Amino acid sequence: MRCGLIVKTLTSARIRVSEGDSMDSTSVFAERHGVLAELAGLARGTTAARLAVVTGAAGSGKSTLLRAFRSKAADHAEVWHGLCRGAGASVRPLFDGFLRGGAKPKVLVLEDVQWADDSTLDLLSAVTRGLRDAKASVVLAYRDDEIGATHGLRAVLAGVPACRLPLPALSEPTLAALAAELDLTTAELIRETGGNPSLISEIALRRVLERSLPERRRAAADAVRVLIQRASEEAGVRARDLCEHDLERALALATEHRLATREVLSIRAWSRFLSGDWASAERDALAAGPESLPGRCVLARVSARRGVPMSLTADRDLDTLRDRVLLAVARAESGWLSGERMPDADELRPVFHAASEAGHPWYAGELALWLRRAGEVTPGADWFAEPYRLLAAGQWRRAADAWRDLGCAYEQADSLAMTGEAGALRALVMFDELGATGAARRLRRRLRHHGVRRVPRGPRPETVANPAGLTSRQAQVLAGIASGLSNAGIAERMNLSVRTVDHHVAAILTKLAVGSRRAAVAAAIELGILPEPALGI
Repeated sequence: MRCGLIVKTLTSARIRVSEGDSMDSTSVFAERHGVLAELAGLARGTTAARLAVVTGAAGSGKSTLLRAFRSKAADHAEVWHGLCRGAGASVRPLFDGFLRGGAKPKVLVLEDVQWADDSTLDLLSAVTRGLRDAKASVVLAYRDDEIGATHGLRAVLAGVPACRLPLPALSEPTLAALAAELDLTTAELIRETGGNPSLISEIALRRVLERSLPERRRAAADAVRVLIQRASEEAGVRARDLCEHDLERALALATEHRLATREVLSIRAWSRFLSGDWASAERDALAAGPESLPGRCVLARVSARRGVPMSLTADRDLDTLRDRVLLAVARAESGWLSGERMPDADELRPVFHAASEAGHPWYAGELALWLRRAGEVTPGADWFAEPYRLLAAGQWRRAADAWRDLGCAYEQADSLAMTGEAGALRALVMFDELGATGAARRLRRRLRHHGVRRVPRGPRPETVANPAGLTSRQAQVLAGIASGLSNAGIAERMNLSVRTVDHHVAAILTKLAVGSRRAAVAAAIELGILPEPALGI
């Protein structure tokens, strides 16, 4: 059950969050007191309106506000409270009780009206239209982003005088006060919560729990933070093995001591994306949750490469260079591959300068590439990471070889695409094999624009017919995996290089959305790509 520590009450002068810890409610929910006062006036009959509508996004504090209101209203009114869950029969007794006569004024509080069914809306319509002549008032609460133009609630409220009380995200001054109490910067709190009181409550709870941890667990939490920071730096310079090692240690410690694993998973998602393991990266990014910026950037880049772009909002208030780079590059790549917009040089330039001032060879090199694609050529630097140094110097084929040596098949194809017609056609095949539909689509458009004839149309009929979109070569590699062969054994059987087989295996795992060879075989059997194994008798 979610514990709303910060928004627990609107009336106490201090909010106890644990023994010895407290938070000042005036800095937490001061801007909600006016709404509470308006609702109290409605219940006392001192306002003209008899109907109040409280709106806001999920987690904006509607339930907490109404809990405090019901407590106040119960002193001088009979309060009826219900939740809409799409079953009209379950709220019928609530309306029956509310409509019965009585000595005291009555207040009906109905939450989650966005989920009300037609039967509930009919009852509500009859009640709201009879409020003028009754000693009663109604308070409705719903998520305004879930009430579309055709929602039945709009007809219920049409023509009925109502006091409308929206609950926006908390203002920046209030967030600044909260951030100080939680030992965060305002930018960190906004980035993690968007000003959403419910998410702020979760952070407060986490901080309280951390402070209450036994010494051994506190020490483990400190070790995990150090490992995450180190792994983040290692991922940034493509030190893959070191990064994976530190993340595994962090995950083991966090699991052993029942600590949160979101940050570990978000960095692992980024590291696995850089290594070309898109399927595992996606799984980690989703597990890390929507608050994880690295996770969101990974999902956006994988989706763009696969031809299904997702939007990422620009944010100039990010605290770390890593996050600024991740977001700028993810937005640039999404725009580049979707064809809807080019990378924005004005957005990329300050991040590039920050990376250059920090002397970060990978960040600065990658941003230099995207600035070039935005139409702004920046001078190359000897200290750029080798593939980006070669790209900045226009040595596309050598850059492709450098990416190949690093085991980065997508980046190898991306560099080959700049080497001329033959290289671009080879890159097209690689994109298709990797399932990089977005990149392949963009390259096909460019080749046709430049008059290249006989541009391959895309995956062959057998690939389209394959339930997972595997090419015939990938299907052969998958059969080798199912036979228990190693990549070296498959390479020998098919007369391919081991690195080529490595790329095919990575593409197979990505297309089947699995993280291991065994899982790939199981998924392929389930999809009918491989036959079910015969059972011994």
